[in-house]
Amino acid sequence: MPGAAALAGLGALGALAVGALLAALLGGAPAARAQSYYIPGTPEPDSILYPETRKDPRIAPRDAYNPLAKDPHVPKSEAQMWVNNDFFSVGADPEASRLIPIVENGHLGPKTNPRGFWPRYSEGSLEKAVTELKYVLWVFPNHPRALHLLGIVAKELHDPSIPIAFYEKALRLFPDRAYTRAQYGAYLVDIGERAQGIMQLEVALKRDPQSLVARAWLDKAKRDQGLATEPAPAATPGQR
Repeated sequence: MPGAAALAGLGALGALAVGALLAALLGGAPAARAQSYYIPGTPEPDSILYPETRKDPRIAPRDAYNPLAKDPHVPKSEAQMWVNNDFFSVGADPEASRLIPIVENGHLGPKTNPRGFWPRYSEGSLEKAVTELKYVLWVFPNHPRALHLLGIVAKELHDPSIPIAFYEKALRLFPDRAYTRAQYGAYLVDIGERAQGIMQLEVALKRDPQSLVARAWLDKAKRDQGLATEPAPAATPGQR
């Protein structure tokens, strides 16, 4: 029988030949595993370009795992470099002052900028335009114009929740910046979250009672709600 002949032939190979055959077969396995390296895996739900989505304040934010992060949750032994800078420190912080023109020229800048957000937005590529803004907010989380434009594009995408995580991250990193908090409150009011928005505006005014823009946004929100507004505090001596 042909099957018996085949078995007899295999038996004649001897133990050494069988061992060599097994070694050859097993030797191909690592090559097969190595090829899987080139097959793209499932993408991460977030990256360092995006704010973390965990709500539990006891859990370190995603940026804590980024060795370049300037996040308060990052251990002091970690290197802190060019991400998560305070926009309002431009002019006082040499590193922020060095980075702002690079980020602006490459990803935002004026409407005439041939790079970054504006050409994407003008051609209707809203998702790409959002990506440009996310990069700006990666480097300067409380960049006021990037946050404002993100709100505009988010509403055009019919997803006004997009900027909320970015505002929350900016306030977590720089909680004392009253303008960012006021801007967040005005955005919440604009998308219908009036109670939360008014609360943020009131906190912003407590941090900076002389903020005229926060006062104006708060008064408008209260008038629209039929609530009483408070008079602006008198200017201190030496102020106009």
